[in-house]
Amino acid sequence: MCIGCKLANGELPTYTIYEDQDLRVILDLYPYSKGHMLILTKDHYEGLVDLPQNLAHKIMDLSKTLTEAVNRAFNPDSVIILQNNGAMNSLKHYHYHVVPHYSDSDINTLYDTSVHDQNDEEHLELIKSLLINELA
Repeated sequence: MCIGCKLANGELPTYTIYEDQDLRVILDLYPYSKGHMLILTKDHYEGLVDLPQNLAHKIMDLSKTLTEAVNRAFNPDSVIILQNNGAMNSLKHYHYHVVPHYSDSDINTLYDTSVHDQNDEEHLELIKSLLINELA
C-alpha cells in the first residue's frame, strides 16, 4: 500500500479536516502557508486521468467548500488550487492541494518544501479546529 493510501485511510497519523467514504482532507505537514490542505482519495488512483468522472466532480465540489472555509478562517489574499500528475506527483497517489496564498508569501517557493513551515502539534490542532468550525 502506498503512503497516500495509508494517509487517506487513517493508517498514518494526520490532521484530518474532513472525511467521507471516498475522500479524506488533511493538513499538509509541510505547508506552503497556514491552512494548506490535501484532498486524498481513499482508493488508489495515481493521477487525474485515472479518476472516475463522478469522483473528479466530487473533489471539485469539495475544493470549493474548502476554499470557502479557508477564506472565512484565514482571509488569504487568494487560494491556489492545484493537482500534479506524472513526474510532478511525488506521492504517486492522487491528491489535490487547496493552498491559501498571502501577499507576504513567495510563490516561487510553492514546490520547495525545505523552506515550508514544519508546524508543531498545537499549531496544527488550532488550524484544524478553525477549519472544521468553518465547515460546520
